[in-house]
Amino acid sequence: MHRSLTILLAVLASTAHAQTADDIYDLPEIVLTPNLTPQEKSRTGVSVSVLDDTALRAAGQVPLLDTLARLPGVHVSANGGFGQLASIRVRGADERYVPVYIDGVQVADPSGATVGFDFGQTLTSDISRIEVLSGSQSALYGGSAVGGVIAITTRQPQREGQTHAASVEIGSHDTRAASYSYGLKTDRTEQAVTLSHLHTGGISATRSGTERDAAEATRLSWSGSIAARDDLTVGASAFHQRGWADYDGYDQNFALADADNRAHRRETGGGVFAQYTVGDSTHILDATAYDIDRRYVTDLDETRFEGGRQALRYRGTTRVSDRLTLVYGADTTREIAETGALGGEISSRTNGAFAEAIATQGVFNLSASLRRDHNSDFGSYSTARVAVAAQLGDTTLRGAASTGFRAPSLAERYDDYGYYTGNPDLDPEESTSVEIGIDHDYGIKGRVSATLFQIHTDNLITYTDAVFPNTVVNVSGQSVRKGLELSGTYAMSDLLTGWGSYTYLDGTAASGARLSRIPRHDLALGVDASFGAPAGEAGETTAGVSLRHASGIVDAGELPGFSVVDARMSYRLNGAVAYLRAENIFDKDYEVVRGYSTQGRTLNVGLRADF
Repeated sequence: MHRSLTILLAVLASTAHAQTADDIYDLPEIVLTPNLTPQEKSRTGVSVSVLDDTALRAAGQVPLLDTLARLPGVHVSANGGFGQLASIRVRGADERYVPVYIDGVQVADPSGATVGFDFGQTLTSDISRIEVLSGSQSALYGGSAVGGVIAITTRQPQREGQTHAASVEIGSHDTRAASYSYGLKTDRTEQAVTLSHLHTGGISATRSGTERDAAEATRLSWSGSIAARDDLTVGASAFHQRGWADYDGYDQNFALADADNRAHRRETGGGVFAQYTVGDSTHILDATAYDIDRRYVTDLDETRFEGGRQALRYRGTTRVSDRLTLVYGADTTREIAETGALGGEISSRTNGAFAEAIATQGVFNLSASLRRDHNSDFGSYSTARVAVAAQLGDTTLRGAASTGFRAPSLAERYDDYGYYTGNPDLDPEESTSVEIGIDHDYGIKGRVSATLFQIHTDNLITYTDAVFPNTVVNVSGQSVRKGLELSGTYAMSDLLTGWGSYTYLDGTAASGARLSRIPRHDLALGVDASFGAPAGEAGETTAGVSLRHASGIVDAGELPGFSVVDARMSYRLNGAVAYLRAENIFDKDYEVVRGYSTQGRTLNVGLRADF
């Protein structure tokens, strides 16, 4: 994912705005992640879910995890409320297998034990689009993309001239949030900046606790581009976020309990790119950097973690004919981790090159990708992916098969916390992913999808408490994640739309034990209504209610299943929208991580305006 692709998407969108309303509804959805070039979603052959600006704005100032949880195959978990450690699983593959990109910058923490991205303080305020790509994608994205890819695009100006957007929100637990965005768009330039802030008095992170764990986050993001010539576009993006959160710990009996601890987090990222077009080929060169600093302060000591990543990437796209497009490129990435436990700075480098062919023949669309990487610690390895889609009128049949490779993280190999030590003898994990699916479009009314999937992982890296200090080991044999995804949306009338997703997932380690923190059944259902006035005009009222159910989660034994109901309503004033959001309206008491709290009933009111 790169900023240049976002620019191209904006061009496509601006073309769409020039059409009539009926034409807009008939336009195919364009996605970027499956083939590293814009492609009709129905032609990719793989599973990709999209959250657009409309869905994200309707969510209000909520943690991003809560919005992602409605997607098929996506399960989220957090060690408490906002600000606490929070992670995502795609088809049962946890955060270490799912790289996250923000405007092309990979934001996984190189100093973390599993090099995953912590969603605990991530808001939707400066985000305009999210694509979630499921299945092994190492052939295009490198070694860490064994379970999927999440690509996030920040806000962009939607029309010519200057634009402004602002929002404020207050709610339960002394929660206060605000954001402001500015955009400027001309025939050759584009830039956008967003500043957002959230503070909450919080809830107790542990279920047994009584004191609230507060949290706060402030984020600034910027992006800009200029068409220096008709064939050359250059640009840059950057973000900076600071935040803190109180958190609980273990008492002298090794039980979770209230504690006077605070975690501080600072992260900065950005990149520059140049896109040059000559004939039927487009060439993109970009450089990105990411830096994160985490500090954990307790009554006894302070622990600090620092991580960094620098990447240089080239990608070319050549349209050989109407039936064949080639995508090719190379990249180099250096990851750095430094903590007191590691005894100084350690690093690793991965160099890679890939090629992909995208072909169309009649009703068939085929893509084949091959990648070769060299890791400074584990040598060379190859990964591949083949995907096919057959468009039979309003129905699309699709399938994909791919391989993945993940090298152990620096912390998994070398960390030392006293109670936990790394294992320098770890071997890489290898995986195979297959899926078959069917999609059916009902025109402007909606779409339904069904996907069967399976991911095999050899040498799975997992924690063990069989010895002290705890460590990580490879599990010999194959660990399997398999299941079924169902999703759909349907306009039952001009006023009422229903949507839903369901995932059945069976995750089993090579030993036969079930994989932890993966629900066997994960269901999300909702109904949205719009009435009172035409969309975008004063008096327009929207309302929605949703249900989420999960069961079969194993975490030191199976957790009880739960069902949570949320509701929201908004009313459009002249130039502004007032909204009300109620979460867990029946105040359900439940767990997604054993021993940690989840939000009870909450109520939030807000106002957002575009001008």
